Amino acid sequence: MIGVEQSGTSFEGGKESRAETQRRRRTIGWGPARAGYWAALAAAFAAAPARAQEEKDAEPDVLPGAAEVPDYAPVRAWNGLGRFVELARGAGIAVDVVKADEVKWEPTGTLVFVFPDRAPDGPALRDFVAAGGRVLVADDFGLGADALGPLGILRVSAPSETGSAFRGNGAFPIAVPVEPHPTLEGVGAVVTNHPAALGLGPGVRCLLAFLAPPPACLLAEVERGYGTALALADPSVLIDLMLEADGNRRLAVGLLRHLTANRRARLTLVVPEDAWAAVRPEGAEAAGTRAAIRRWLAKFSEVLAGAPPWLWLAAGVALFLWAAAGRVRTPSREDFQPPRLLHAERPEGATAYPGPGAGEAWAAFSTEAVDAMHAATTRKLEDVSARLAAERKGGGSLRRRMRLRLARSRLAGLQRRLREAGDDAAGAPGISRLRKLASDFERST
Repeated sequence: MIGVEQSGTSFEGGKESRAETQRRRRTIGWGPARAGYWAALAAAFAAAPARAQEEKDAEPDVLPGAAEVPDYAPVRAWNGLGRFVELARGAGIAVDVVKADEVKWEPTGTLVFVFPDRAPDGPALRDFVAAGGRVLVADDFGLGADALGPLGILRVSAPSETGSAFRGNGAFPIAVPVEPHPTLEGVGAVVTNHPAALGLGPGVRCLLAFLAPPPACLLAEVERGYGTALALADPSVLIDLMLEADGNRRLAVGLLRHLTANRRARLTLVVPEDAWAAVRPEGAEAAGTRAAIRRWLAKFSEVLAGAPPWLWLAAGVALFLWAAAGRVRTPSREDFQPPRLLHAERPEGATAYPGPGAGEAWAAFSTEAVDAMHAATTRKLEDVSARLAAERKGGGSLRRRMRLRLARSRLAGLQRRLREAGDDAAGAPGISRLRKLASDFERST
């Protein structure tokens, strides 16, 4: 629990009654004394860097005041889960915030319980994990401990003394990784606040532990069937103020990525009912057109955040094709007609242009056109060759001779292509070939 004093806490079999938890919450209160307590913690975060690397923390944005929202409300507040939700959405993970009686045990889903005010159904949670579900239960003195019992995780009392604490304050013991794990990537140390601890059964791995004799576990993982369950013995690690610590923030990101890896990027955040009501009061969702628009935009943004990469690629291709559609011209009938030669170069008998399906008429037309162009090209080539010889004999300018050589080379190439087209054993040249020859002929002559 956030800010619960460890002294005077009694455990029966490692668990604390819900009534005792509520009594101590009322005793501590949320007034100026509470604000001063959290101001002291914030000042510790803002102090000069610690000597040990494991106590490296970020400076908070502001000093917190008296609580304005319930613990673990999914909004930006020192005791809220607003930053945790923002980290999830920043990683492309859609977040659904629900209360305990709205949980859906779908094996393809991901559940995150934070300080449950109702004990989750232990057998249902066990079957959910065995069928492939993933779950994180973050709880210290709430009602989430019994739910993990069938999976081999029990809640026990935290060690009274630890080997490392934040700024030497025993109220904030530090936990460190005990084995490599994707969740702990970049995590050096995690600062806690009056935590509980976990007792581990067979097959349960401890990922984070306090440096205390005997060692006590803060974060544990167990795999059952096709799914995974994680237990965190201090939910206040995830609140906004505690996420100022670098290790806590990295742990939150690692948990989010690990829980949603290789599956749909969406999780269900289960918070206490008073925290849920603080952001979704009864009847407020249906208040007017603006509220409806805001709800629609929020749902739409969550859909976009959870969209797979291939959907964005398909949308980009569709947008490109739509934009290019106006620039693509539909072929017309004219594009399939035979090439039109210059009137001066048309053969004498060619008064019509038969279509490509006219058979013998097309063959006669194309052969006659090629012969006519070949004859005209030959005459032009002879004329250019004669002019070049005269220039050489008369000592003409180099520039003029170079131009005549270039013209002779082009005409010789065109003459060769026309001769090959006329001698083609496959018959008359096709439309595309004849059109290309006619275009070259027009440029060269």
